[in-house]
Amino acid sequence: MTDQTRVARAFAGIARCVLAESPAAEVLQVLADSCASAVGVPSIGVSVGPAGHCPPVVVASDERAYVLEDLVSGDGPTPAGYVRRRGRPLVNTRLLPHDGRWPAVAENALAVGVGLVTVLPLRDGDAVLGTITLYCDDWVGLDASRIEIAEALAVTATAVLIEARRRDASAARARRLSEALDQRVRVEQTIGRLAERWQVTPDEAYHRIRLDAEDRGVPVDTLLREAASADRG
Repeated sequence: MTDQTRVARAFAGIARCVLAESPAAEVLQVLADSCASAVGVPSIGVSVGPAGHCPPVVVASDERAYVLEDLVSGDGPTPAGYVRRRGRPLVNTRLLPHDGRWPAVAENALAVGVGLVTVLPLRDGDAVLGTITLYCDDWVGLDASRIEIAEALAVTATAVLIEARRRDASAARARRLSEALDQRVRVEQTIGRLAERWQVTPDEAYHRIRLDAEDRGVPVDTLLREAASADRG
């Protein structure tokens, strides 16, 4: 397979995410896998922080990258954290033994055969959503053309990611609203059954439950759940 074919397949994979309206995690996984092939590096990791109702996402092209990307979510300094804070890429940066900047990453990288990294920011305007890290197992690194391919894939994938996160957030809000509505319906049904049992109005039934909750020092919802469980039993 030629380099041009690998690059074309990488962009085609990201384009399919648009057509399929894929979730954010799937978009990032496609980015990791396709970028590794297109750029010709052995391992790639992608880390994106939380935003609104969207959780953080960490994906990788192989197990070695997963091990190294796990360090990104910790408290210690990492190349990805450096790029996030400064918003500028790190290009062909050697991971030297006892590196004072990110010693844990350097130690673990050398243990799994990684010699240097290139870290690119995933940008949304001035904001850095996350990073893509290209792990190389030699000391040569990437030439300008391969870095340009990675940057182009990162820009394209970031645009798809932003839209995917909007969909993910909308779906999460819809689930919460649905759950809240279901809970409200269950509460009203329980109050209705208690009102019928006590031969009072629903307002009076709720007033009794509230007073009982205050006397017992428990939330009203706790008593309503107990009442609903008793009815089901």
